[in-house]
Amino acid sequence: MQTTSQATLLILLAGSTIQSAARAQDASQSDEPKHQQIIIIDQSQDHLPTMGTNQTPIEPTATETSTPHQTGLTEGQDWMQVVNNTIGSVTKPSALAEGSFVLARSGRLVPAPNDRVIFVPAPDQRLPGEGPVLLLPCATLENLENVWANQPVTVSGEILTYHGRNQLLISDFSLGFAFQEFTSPVKLNSQPEIDPDTVPELDEDPDVMDLLNELNKENKTDPASQFESQRTIQSNARESDRLQTAPPELGPGLREGKLLVRRPARLDRAADGSWMAIFDNDDQSSPGGIDLTILPCSLLMTMERQAIQFGDTARFIVSGRIYIHNGRGYLLPTFYQRLRTSDIKPWQ
Repeated sequence: MQTTSQATLLILLAGSTIQSAARAQDASQSDEPKHQQIIIIDQSQDHLPTMGTNQTPIEPTATETSTPHQTGLTEGQDWMQVVNNTIGSVTKPSALAEGSFVLARSGRLVPAPNDRVIFVPAPDQRLPGEGPVLLLPCATLENLENVWANQPVTVSGEILTYHGRNQLLISDFSLGFAFQEFTSPVKLNSQPEIDPDTVPELDEDPDVMDLLNELNKENKTDPASQFESQRTIQSNARESDRLQTAPPELGPGLREGKLLVRRPARLDRAADGSWMAIFDNDDQSSPGGIDLTILPCSLLMTMERQAIQFGDTARFIVSGRIYIHNGRGYLLPTFYQRLRTSDIKPWQ
């Protein structure tokens, strides 16, 4: 009986020990985080090609800003750079307002790209804002090129502006400077000193007095003007054989100075990059059937912006004056109007 009681006591003690151990284990597990990190192994990368670690990374590219290149009449070359390279010094370009007139300005000519000519005014004759200008093609320029022999020239004309560059449409020219400088000073209106004691009394003779008055008038003539007049006459005689006496013509009724009034046309680029007016006319023998190069000016700037924006759909009504140089026609626009698509009729 006593043995049974001891066995029962041992069983109870063992059970309590097991329960205490279980409670201690649960308490230790309660201190651990309730969630566990789940690691997912992605084996899809094992089937893709790998790159070496020595490859240069590709940096993101920045968007470059582009500036439209204006070609003008010199095939896209900056004629001011040509001037600086030719005369060996940096000079400021002309900065006159469009519509200004240059009158009797002396200077020199410099060849420009695309067989153009640049006029560089003499430094001592420049007015504020004046500088080198590109001479626009016309019959007067053609005459100047025919007689020019690398000597100074004096030109007059109208200023046109195209993308910040002044250009000159000449209307008159002469060879040489406007004012000649003489190496030896000439004393104008000078009379020799006469001893009154040696002069006879001639007041009583009227014929002698008339002769003296005539001689005095001749002596008052400016020697410099006589020299210049004689030089001009000789120079004009040599040049007259090479100058055009009549306005050149491109075709029947299409001569320099003719006005085109409200002609439908579109703008297109020529091979040298200049803008051309393509008239809506299938008959090339008619006055409006010949394509004309548009002279660079501020009005062309507004027309070309619309031509670039709308492309071949841009149609214009153009008015202007025709100029001719070496057999090629040019148009100086004086008015334009852009036609909308609804304004274009089939018979145009």
